[in-house]
Amino acid sequence: MAGADPTLLRIGEAAQLDHSGQREAARLMFAEIWDEIGGEDGGPLYRCTLAHPMADAPEDIGQELIWDQRALAAADT
Repeated sequence: MAGADPTLLRIGEAAQLDHSGQREAARLMFAEIWDEIGGEDGGPLYRCTLAHPMADAPEDIGQELIWDQRALAAADT
């Protein structure tokens, strides 16, 4: 895709990994992207776009809630 944002494309790739059952690979890729965007200090578009599918990847329900809250907080900025 010409002009597509590479970070958003990578987030989509990580989500695809998760949906195809490769949860650990998805979690690692999500974590790498989270660090690259600056984590909690990253831009709201990236934080929301990343945190939303990242909430589906953890095995721990507490972690799922944390990522959902991060997505909501980023959407509210």
